[in-house]
Amino acid sequence: MRTASPELWWVFVAAALAAGTLTAAIVASIVIHQRRYLTATRSFSGKLLAAQEEERARIARELHDDVIQRVALLGQSLNELAAFSHDGDRQFERRVRGLRAELVDFADEIRSLAHRMHPPVLEHLGLAAALSTLAGEMWTTSHLKVGLDLDRSPVDMPPAVAAGLYRIAQESLRNVVKHAGASTAMLRLAHAEGGVQLIVEDNGAGFDTAAPRGVSANGGAGMGLTSITERARQFGGRVAVQSRLGAGTRVVAWIPLGKDTV
Repeated sequence: MRTASPELWWVFVAAALAAGTLTAAIVASIVIHQRRYLTATRSFSGKLLAAQEEERARIARELHDDVIQRVALLGQSLNELAAFSHDGDRQFERRVRGLRAELVDFADEIRSLAHRMHPPVLEHLGLAAALSTLAGEMWTTSHLKVGLDLDRSPVDMPPAVAAGLYRIAQESLRNVVKHAGASTAMLRLAHAEGGVQLIVEDNGAGFDTAAPRGVSANGGAGMGLTSITERARQFGGRVAVQSRLGAGTRVVAWIPLGKDTV
């Protein structure tokens, strides 16, 4: 049996090396492309969330500075109209009082909406104070009792990070109300690992974390964790979820604080 000549073996070796090099180059190109795609996707998601926050702030300002002022002017007009009522026209007076009361309720609803869209307390008093206010709102609007364990020590936190953590807490508590069927929840804020950690936990129905998007015990959709996760990733952070059917849910969000934090 004849053996291949050394020259032919070198051809085989060269061909194998060329194939291996080409395969490695293709794999490296795919990995680089995937990383660029993931970076671009996260960058777009972060810019989208930032744009949404700016739009919420703009609408909140317009509601507070324009719409509420117009409602106040309507209230003044009703007061002036009441002065033209004839003595003894009780039906007219009752109607004016009813309209004035409706305007007051309407103004309160507008203020509440503006506050939910962009709470001024977040800018003026900080994240801990805003979370305390949020807990009170959850009891007023949904009868969800929210306990607080907030680290109020001063920390140099960029406004965008504070807004992101506030939205994570807000969206998590809304999901508790909508899906968990919980009677109580807990908000925790602390400094951890060179960043800020926010924990939202409840005593509700829980859900199967292995199911697509998580399925709660009451059959509702999952926690809507995509938006929450993207808000944390926007600042280089992360979100972890612990839940079991019938055993409540615990959402832990962490965002680093440092010179590279937006």
